[in-house]
Amino acid sequence: MAIVRVTSKGQATLPKELREKFGIKAPGEVEVREQDGRIVIEPVRTLAQARAYWVAQFASPAGATWDEIRKENERAERRGEQRLERMMQKRRRRRSP
Repeated sequence: MAIVRVTSKGQATLPKELREKFGIKAPGEVEVREQDGRIVIEPVRTLAQARAYWVAQFASPAGATWDEIRKENERAERRGEQRLERMMQKRRRRRSP
């Protein structure tokens, strides 16, 4: 267990041992949430997880569950991959003789 100070700006420094153990790099992001009356800090492992957080905060309907947010995030990711594939196909067609 470690005790850390919280600055007047609400900032806290995670101990080096924990950052290294959980692969948290600076600059970087962690997920902070309340769970069962506790504050939980977890590393954000993938772009999809980070996107899910932002969707949950700013784009999801009030009361949406994490499962609903995750599913919508997966759909958005597939749409993005499909758009990228279409763009790459067009580019290949333009370059081919």
